[in-house]
Order: sequence, then C-alpha cells, then structure tokens
Amino acid sequence: MPAERNAARKEGLPLQPGDLERVPPVSAAQNAAPLYERLDKALHAMAIGPRYPSLTAVLHNKATAADKQKSWQLLTRLAPQIRLTERAAALSDCDFHRDWKLGPNLMLPEYATARFLAMLLAAQADLLSEEGRPLEALRSIAFGARIGQHMARDPIMIALLVRIAIAAIMNQAFLRIIKTYAGRMSSTLLSIRSALLEIRRIICMPARAK
Repeated sequence: MPAERNAARKEGLPLQPGDLERVPPVSAAQNAAPLYERLDKALHAMAIGPRYPSLTAVLHNKATAADKQKSWQLLTRLAPQIRLTERAAALSDCDFHRDWKLGPNLMLPEYATARFLAMLLAAQADLLSEEGRPLEALRSIAFGARIGQHMARDPIMIALLVRIAIAAIMNQAFLRIIKTYAGRMSSTLLSIRSALLEIRRIICMPARAK
C-alpha cells in the first residue's frame, strides 16, 4: 500500500480531506466565492428562502397572472441581490477556501443559495421572454448556468449534483425561450445565434475546467 499511496500523491490525487485544497489558489480578482457568501448572508438576513409557490409556477410554466405579478414583485425586491449575482457569475472562477479537514462536519450553505439564485434567474428569463425581450432573457440564462459551473469547482460529489440541478433549471427555461421564438421570429434567433450557442455550451459543458 505505501507504494500505491506514493504513486497517488505523485499523480496529485487527494488521499485525505485536507488534500482537496486548490493549488494554485484562485486569483482574488476572479474569485466569485466572496460574492456568493455575501448573497447567502443577505438572503438569510432577509428571511428569503426557496419556497415561493408563484416562482415555482413560473418555472413549471403553470403561472397565472397573479403568479407572474408576485414573481415580478419578488424580482424587484431582490434586484440588488440579482445584480450582485450577475457580478459573481461574470467572474472566471470560484473557491470558497473551505476547511476540507472537517470532512463530513463541513457546512456548505452556499449550495442552497446558489440553487435559489438560479431559480430567480430562470424565472426572470421566462418573464422577460414573455414580454418580448429574448436577449435579456438569454443573458439571465447564461448567468444562471455560470452559477452551476462555479459550484462545481468544489471537488466533491454533492457539488457536481448541485451543478446538474442548476443546469436542469436553466435548460428548461432556455428551451422554453427557443420554443417561443423559433417559429415566429427567425430574424431574432439569427441575430442571437452566437449567444444561443454559448449558453448551450455553458449548460452542457463538463463541470470541471481543465
């Protein structure tokens, strides 16, 4: 076994929880983690959680006029947080500098917050699309997909599952936009073709960057 462990270490494979720390560290200027941490604290301070029936109705394409109005009200209330989310999603990397030595005792509060932020962006995309604003809708989709990528930078299985869940949320909203505009506004789709391809690449690409 000592030979196998030495070989694993030479390959850079983690053998203990503490070995999961990122090397080299992420540049502070491109690290989205502090912004997600701010968002997690802000939403908890506002007692904002994931259970919003109207928002869920929008995401499941079953929203009434009242559901849409309530969802817009929530999006308006959380406009500063959504802008901060977009700032975080625009950064290239994410490292929460977790204390991996804690093993199963390590808390991961940002995952639930990230999923809720993705729900907000997907609902915003649906509502913008309905208002005839596909470019803005696709922009929201792209930011949401990037959140999933960021969460998956943690080298554990649950991070990958969070990434898959967020990708599914964004993909459904993305497909609804395509369905809405594909048959009636070909010129619009043509003008945003590059944006469509980029968003699809983000949603479908492997979770971990090389």
